This record gives sequence, structure tokens and C-alpha cells, in this order.
Amino acid sequence: MKKIILVVSLVAISVGLIGFTAFSEVQAENQSEIDKAINYLELQSSDPWITMGLIAGGKTDTDLNYLKTLSGSSATDYEKIILAITAAGENPRTFGDIDFVSQLESFYQNNQIGSTNYLNDDFWGILALVSAGEDSSSQIIQDSKNFILTNQNPDGGFPFGIGWGSDVDDTAAAIMALLESGTSSSDPVIIKAVDYLKSCQNSDGGFPYDPVSPWGTDSNASSDAWVISAIYKLGQNPSDWSKNGKNPIDNLKSLQISDGSFEKYWPFPSSTAYAVIALSQKFYPVGKYSVSIDSSGGGVRMYVINASASEHGLIFFSGMVRVGATSDEAFTISPDTGYHVEDVLVDGVSVGTVTSYTFNNIDADHTISVSFAVDPPQSAKKSGDINSDNIINEYDFAVLREDWGQPGLGLADLNHDGAINEYDFALLMFNWDK
Repeated sequence: MKKIILVVSLVAISVGLIGFTAFSEVQAENQSEIDKAINYLELQSSDPWITMGLIAGGKTDTDLNYLKTLSGSSATDYEKIILAITAAGENPRTFGDIDFVSQLESFYQNNQIGSTNYLNDDFWGILALVSAGEDSSSQIIQDSKNFILTNQNPDGGFPFGIGWGSDVDDTAAAIMALLESGTSSSDPVIIKAVDYLKSCQNSDGGFPYDPVSPWGTDSNASSDAWVISAIYKLGQNPSDWSKNGKNPIDNLKSLQISDGSFEKYWPFPSSTAYAVIALSQKFYPVGKYSVSIDSSGGGVRMYVINASASEHGLIFFSGMVRVGATSDEAFTISPDTGYHVEDVLVDGVSVGTVTSYTFNNIDADHTISVSFAVDPPQSAKKSGDINSDNIINEYDFAVLREDWGQPGLGLADLNHDGAINEYDFALLMFNWDK
């Protein structure tokens, strides 16, 4: 494939985009809802959340000029600006006249970001800094991570503020931030947070902001969207998070109204932006910008990884993923329930039935494609095959004789009446050698 090279007047700096995912075929099943939501968002006043939503939904020509003039008075002001800039593939340090990253870092105090009374600014601070190319091992990110970890509630959830009750939205944001800070998805902290989210799921498949709120516990679009994005970030499929046969995406779609917006307690544009990001199978940060030294002298070099998956499963990221030279890019593969990975092709060559793949030290364009196949049917166990060797013979009789007269012992209780007796012996003889 043809390399993409863009030359700019930088000295000894090479800037690459990592993880910026353009429109992908995997969005097709939600495309009608995404299109209507984008039409709605394009009529709204410009806002960083709206910008992220438009770009995640495929509007990569979104006007960014308004971001150049924005400023803020809090850490969260700069966090959302940075996330919008990096979603568009721009450098938040040099975009406009403000170094937005330095502005955010100025709010680092007492080993955390922003107010010591809140966790919300630490969640989004980590996500914003990582999106801007900061190494996850940096002191600010690791200190903020530790601040978050020490304030997880006993129920596994995370609150907006220190000492507050857990809520769904902030727990989803915390999961995404912790994963970006280097916490493993198998870490007990993440597992407890996921369990909290699952415990909050309503019977309609959706999520409330707070499952014990005296002001209402109905599912809402924002909470659905945050959870869906966190599920994708975990490398899971929202369709597997079902309750009463309904999953979070089903519920989120049901909350879209006629003008294309998504309703929370009342309709507002950012809720619709969150929904577009979730329905586009994206999470936070929507895009990443990395900075690395280029020994060849000033220039920007980017490569493209074209990632795709067949039906019945997902690959994260997907579509045309642009990455910086010498960087690494990891892909997670998740088959639907009842399916498995059939094959993974990297640059047309099979790498087997892996569920993850990482391109290391990237110096060329690549492709990765995944195919899925239905799981083989499980053969029905023969009635009387007590020892599970697929043969009914004297070995099964030996097990039955050993358990004779005992209360029901699983496979030996052939007629499921709670006891091992002559009725089980009769069934065994009837099926002998069959």
C-alpha cells in the first residue's frame, strides 16, 4: 500500500496520529440512528463534545476553528477541549495560540488533577493527557490513577466527588481512564467496577445515572452511552450485556426522538454526542496524538492500518486507523456469543485464531482482517453415559453401583428423581451399548 507522508516545518520532531478511527463498516447496523443524530448535531452550537460526536460518526471535515479561541477556568474545561482536538487529529500543544496541555497540567496539585474534592476531573484528565501523547507512566497520570484507586467505593463504583455515592456515568469514565493509565482489564478494581455497572442495569437493558436516586432510576441516553463506550473499551460486546433479552444498545436506540437527538431527563446536545460515539462503536479518547523524535529531520510521517471484521464479531479499533511511525498499535478481537475467531489475516497472511494482535515499531502501511465462524453444535450427552466417555457400558454400571442408594448425584441420577436406584438401573440397561 502507498505510504502517506506529510511534510511540515518542524525541526527534529515527528508527530503521528494513533488510534484515530474513521468511518467503518461495523457501524452499519446503527447507521440510520447515527445519521439522524449527526443531522441534529450539525444544527447545534459548536461544542467539544459535539465535535467528538461528529468525528466519531464519520464527519472528519468538521470545522475546528472555534476550538482555537477557547479557554477555561477549570481542569475539565481544558480536558474536553484537548479531547476534541485530538479526536480531529490535531496537536493540542500547538493548535491555535494556546498550549492546551500545559494549561491542563497547571491544574495538577496535591498528586491529582484539578479539585481535591472531585474525581471527575481526574478521570478525564488522564484520558485527555493520554490522547495528547503523554506517556501513561508519567507522574501526573500515575498520581491521578492512584488518587482514583484510593477513592473507589465499597460497592465497586466510582463517584463524581470524594465521599459521594457511586454513579453509573463516573464509573464508566473511571474504567476507561484506569485502562488508559495501565490498569489491566483483569485487575480486581476493574472487575469490581464492571460488577457495579452490571448490578445497575435496568430491566429494559439500559442504565440509570444512579440506581438508588430518589429523583428517579429510569434508564437514560447518557448513561447508556457511557456504559456502551466502557464496554467497547474493555474489548467486550454490548450485545452480551443483556437483561430480559434487551441490551444497552437496544435501549439507547429506543431513546432517540424524531429530531435525531437522544433524550436523557431532557434532551440536550452533548447527550446526543455521547450516543453517536457509542453507536459508532467508539470510546474515549476518540483519538490520540503522539509525539516522537524523527532522526531524519523535521517531518510528519503517518501510516495506515486498515482493520476490518466479518459479521458476528468486532475488532477494536476498526476502519482506517492512522498511526505514527515507530509506534505500536494493539487490536482486540471479540466474537459474538456463539461464534469464534475463524482466522486473522495480517497483510494477507494468517496469524491464526488469535483474539488480539499488536503491530510493533510501525514503519509501513498494514491490513488486518478477521473472520468469524459459528461454534460447532454440542453433541447431546447420551442418557446413561455417566462417566462421559461417550460409551454406555460396564464402566457406567460401576459408577452406578458405587452410588446405589445415595441421594441424587448428578450424572448418575439418570431419571432426575433425586435418588440412585432401580429406575436409574433400568435406564442404564435400556441404553446399554447405544
